[in-house]
Amino acid sequence: LTLISPIDPEISVEHRFGDKKVRAKFMYNSIDYDLGVTDTVYKNKYLGYDYSTYHIGTGSILFCISLGGLMWNRYSKRNESFKLVVGIITF
Repeated sequence: LTLISPIDPEISVEHRFGDKKVRAKFMYNSIDYDLGVTDTVYKNKYLGYDYSTYHIGTGSILFCISLGGLMWNRYSKRNESFKLVVGIITF
């Protein structure tokens, strides 16, 4: 786990792989990220929203980033782990 302070964080509600998904889009260390959100409070809140992108960077915010379990990637033909936003903290 690591705690980061993202730049220009947004929550995106998208249709992916036949399901409604909540994702966090942000910049950190000059790299753009697009990660799945598993924080249950934010995920459940935004699943009720329309498909769109919502800017959430109006105050101080931290993301807790974790690696998900290994999953088979059919394109690379190997097990891979993906980064996830497991916690969103506003203050």
